[in-house]
This record gives sequence, C-alpha cells and structure tokens, in this order.
Amino acid sequence: LELVDELKAKYGILLIDSKAQVSFKDAVEKLEGLADPPTDTGKLTGNWTLMCTTTTSKQGISGIDTSKLPFFNEGPLKDIRDKINQSLRVEQVIKA
Repeated sequence: LELVDELKAKYGILLIDSKAQVSFKDAVEKLEGLADPPTDTGKLTGNWTLMCTTTTSKQGISGIDTSKLPFFNEGPLKDIRDKINQSLRVEQVIKA
C-alpha cells in the first residue's frame, strides 16, 4: 500500500506514466500471488474507494514517459494537475 500511496501522490488516481504503470502492475501481481483466495466473498461487496488504476487505449497503448515532458512535472500544469488530483475521488460499488 505504500507504493500505491506514493504513486497516487505523484500521479493521481489514474496512472498514465508508463513506469508508474509497470510498478503498480508488478505490485498487484505480487500481492495477488501471495494472497489466498477469499473464503467469504460477501466481504468484498460494498462501496470501495479506488486508490489507483491504470488505463490502456483501444490501440493497446499504455502510458507515456512523463519524464520526457518537462511541462508535465513542473510549473502551472503540474500545479493544476495536483489540485485536480487532490479533489478527485473515485468510489466503486461492488455488488454480488
């Protein structure tokens, strides 16, 4: 969860940075490999706050290298992006 908190703080809920996406995917796969399948799926239903997610376009493009976009990580655009990310919250409703 520390990695998710770090990624969310740096990129927001929707991870578009390619390196962040790889880190997130690797962490999720590792966690899923260590965790036992749930015995009571009823505990999985309800309202859940989404911490982070990735996206892939219909063309299969997944992420961009934001380190190559200096305007993305500094100045007014970063300030605006940070404010939006601080204000954004995604809640999922999981039903049985």
